[in-house]
Amino acid sequence: MVFALLYIYNAQSQITSLTQKTNFFISTDSYGLTWISSMDGVNVYTGASVKVYKPGEYNMIGRNVQSHFYEDCNQNMWFATYDAIHKYDRYTDQMKPYRFRDTKGAIIENMYRVIGYREQMVYIQMGDYLGVIDINTEKVVHAFQLGLSKFNFYESMVSHDALITTFWNSSDIKVISLNANVRTPPKSVDINTFQNINRISFMDTDNILITKDKSKIVEKYNLSNHQSNTVFVHPREITQSIYDRIYQQIVIVDNEKIYGFNLSSIHPKLLWEKKLFDKGSVSPINLYGDIVFYGIDGKGISFFDRKKQKFSHYSLEYQAIKSNTRSIIKARDGTFWYSSRDNGIGHFDSNGHDLGHYNTKNNTSPTDFVLRVVMLPNGKIFAGSGSDLMLYNERKDVFEKMSITNSRNHFFGNLCLVDNKDLLISDYNNFNHIYKIDFTNNSSITIAPITIMHGKPTDEYVDVTHVYKNYVIVDISASEAAYGAYKNDTLTIHHRWPIGGSVTSVTTYNGKLFLSASSGLYYVLPNDMKNAHKIIDTDNYLNQEIYAALPHHDFLFCSTNQGLLRYDTKQNIVHPFSLSDGLQELEYNSTGHYLDDNGTMIFGGVNGINVFHPDSIKWMTNTSKIYVSDILINDEKDSTLQNVSLTKLLNLDYDKNTISFSFNGIDYADPQAVKIKYILSNYDRDTLQINENKGFARYANVPPGSYTFKIWASNSDGIWSEVSHDIAVQIEPPFWRTIWFRLLMILTALGSGYTLTKMRYQRKLEKKNQLLREQALIIEKQQAIENERTRIASEMHDDLGSGLTTIRYLSEKAIKNTHDIQEKQEIQKISDQSNTLVSNMSEIIWALNSRFDNSDDFIAYLRRYFVEFLLEHQMKNQFTVEVQQNAVIISGEKRRNLFLVIKEILHNSVKYSKAEEIVLHVKMDSTLTITISEIQGVGFDLNIAQDEGNGLYNIQKRMMIIGGHLKTYHNSEGMHFEITCPIEPSEQTEKS
Repeated sequence: MVFALLYIYNAQSQITSLTQKTNFFISTDSYGLTWISSMDGVNVYTGASVKVYKPGEYNMIGRNVQSHFYEDCNQNMWFATYDAIHKYDRYTDQMKPYRFRDTKGAIIENMYRVIGYREQMVYIQMGDYLGVIDINTEKVVHAFQLGLSKFNFYESMVSHDALITTFWNSSDIKVISLNANVRTPPKSVDINTFQNINRISFMDTDNILITKDKSKIVEKYNLSNHQSNTVFVHPREITQSIYDRIYQQIVIVDNEKIYGFNLSSIHPKLLWEKKLFDKGSVSPINLYGDIVFYGIDGKGISFFDRKKQKFSHYSLEYQAIKSNTRSIIKARDGTFWYSSRDNGIGHFDSNGHDLGHYNTKNNTSPTDFVLRVVMLPNGKIFAGSGSDLMLYNERKDVFEKMSITNSRNHFFGNLCLVDNKDLLISDYNNFNHIYKIDFTNNSSITIAPITIMHGKPTDEYVDVTHVYKNYVIVDISASEAAYGAYKNDTLTIHHRWPIGGSVTSVTTYNGKLFLSASSGLYYVLPNDMKNAHKIIDTDNYLNQEIYAALPHHDFLFCSTNQGLLRYDTKQNIVHPFSLSDGLQELEYNSTGHYLDDNGTMIFGGVNGINVFHPDSIKWMTNTSKIYVSDILINDEKDSTLQNVSLTKLLNLDYDKNTISFSFNGIDYADPQAVKIKYILSNYDRDTLQINENKGFARYANVPPGSYTFKIWASNSDGIWSEVSHDIAVQIEPPFWRTIWFRLLMILTALGSGYTLTKMRYQRKLEKKNQLLREQALIIEKQQAIENERTRIASEMHDDLGSGLTTIRYLSEKAIKNTHDIQEKQEIQKISDQSNTLVSNMSEIIWALNSRFDNSDDFIAYLRRYFVEFLLEHQMKNQFTVEVQQNAVIISGEKRRNLFLVIKEILHNSVKYSKAEEIVLHVKMDSTLTITISEIQGVGFDLNIAQDEGNGLYNIQKRMMIIGGHLKTYHNSEGMHFEITCPIEPSEQTEKS
């Protein structure tokens, strides 16, 4: 099946926000920006908005733009107002005007035009002169007086060796050929054989096309032999024309449409056409690749892409009424029938030729409102809706109403032919039944309700749709879909799926059953018929009313009230088609679809049908350019940024770290379909996507560092540019966070640290030396004291000891030599006293002698005294030692006081305790603990004992002197004394 293109629907973009909407000259530069003339300045379309240049804000002379816009090799733009030539410097975003003098030195006031550019030379008109400007010197290097001021219009063509320009008014044409080297004067030819000239366009260097006012023809004029002939005839008056030398097409405009014809063949062939966006006088046309720009005086600019069209569109209108298409079928003869809500029933062939309309206007149908058309098993065409059921009478070429012989008061909905045998229909006046239609003859039918098994009393059967063989889907109460088998006038329901909406169509594909519904698109698996699964695509496009889903390979093409969608079943993504793709309208209809055996798809909507084969869809391959319209620093414009659209680097101080970007993509095929992605690398974690052609990104308080702001744009077919538009952003750190400052601080800190460390070390060394000196003095004093103690002990031992020993010896000898008892007693007293003095002196010498200032000697001396003293008094004794560390120093004073305390306790124990045994236990760790226990002694009351004598008082006093404590307690064993004495740190050194 082949469909011929009927016409392209009027889907195009308009530029309406212009300073003045009479626009004659339109040019598009290498950046994708479109320059538009007006009588009030220059308008530049950036793909999403219009930027305006006019005197005052920009350096311009005059407002009325009189020429095309030409881009030189430095990417600057040249154009003219009526009053001056202008060069737009792209990098400064400013204009530079030029005015010139004639041969008499007078300033040329008007009639300036830029007529062409070639190899660093700008060709201009200035009054009557044709001039050439060298863009390097920006001066006129050649000028020729050719009387050009009388011509209103011009058109130029640059060849490999010359600039050819036609100047014309309504009756005169001047053709000027200027050699490329500009060394020879231009050749000029005057042509005055034409009248009412409207438009001239170059086909090549030898031929021009001429369009006249209020004429239906286009003539070709040969500049070499001066012959003309008609090359194109149009049924209506041609208002504008231009020849596209790249595609060899002539683009013409009448009062309704703009067309493209192929002139390469003998008979011009219509390639495409587009309705004008409004009525009015069309200004000249500009071609930019596949993009066609045209303006209507006072209405602005419109543009469209000649290759954006993907779908053939048939309006199927009748008497200027659009066909709101509801259903489509293919007849046995290969032609197509469709039903319409407004135009009854239509018929067309596979080439798109209209084969007839059947409605009340031409008395060929009893109604204009037809919901469904079907082909019966016998090949006849049957249709119906409401109270009308109709059969096509081929002989009379009319649809005739069928009479229902057995029933009344029905309002019929959609028809369903099951397994190409039985015809079922729903009744909107009685949702409790589904009816079967039986034909009695060619003019009458009977209807009867079928039996429904496994239904519910509350079920309302809104519609029934054929699936395959004898299986159908029943729409129940517009909220459930029921799957069942129909046989012998009985429908048996097998499964029910609560989908929350009404079923509009059913498709089987890749083993799955797809349900299009008012709540979305669902699928049912053959091994899980109990559940219907809703499809949620990545961008949530399918979460709307889906009218139909037709399969092709891994895709489903879905009709909705928001256009056509292509669903990729593998990647779970949806591509939405737009009006620019040739959609009949965005609104489609339920049951308005057809899938041919060869894969051709037809979708019907409120303005006819779209016809296409998925394999024939051509996708736009040109990627969108990026335009940056604004950059704000700390939410304000930065005067250092001259043309933000060209900015590639932002070098900012640390306190200018809030940055805003405004940007969009440039795609003339369908600007509204462009999407944007962006990311600030080293700052954003993920790329952000905007599903519209208007991007804005603001980054507040960005830390110092290096970043890159990257922008991508998709074209109107969703194809993303591989290369991003990059803006490097460098935010300098504050001086105190720079490397040199940190290095300086590190060096300063190291120097200060070194100085402080050195001073501290010196102070510490001095303090240590002072301490050593003091310690040396202390040691020296201690050594002197110890030496003095040793000397005193030695002298006491040598002098007093020998004297007392002599007294004791003489006393013992005198006792032996005397016989007087009283005298013996006196001498005995002297002997006892001397013995006591010897013993006391021995203790004093022991305490004074520094040689015994250690724990081992103290314990040994204490053991000897304890054992000897108790044996002398014939008392049992026990001496135990528990030592947990090496010997430590115990000063002589501490030894003496400890010994005297123990001696006093032992004397009291022998004298008063009546104990059976005295036990002394020495424990030494960090504290010296001496425990004296009177086993089975009588004990005493500490308070009474303190009141009756000085012994315990002296003991407590001595313990206080050495920082020790005495604890007494009595239990069943007897009296106990616990002496604790701390060992000073200076004393906890090992004995040398």
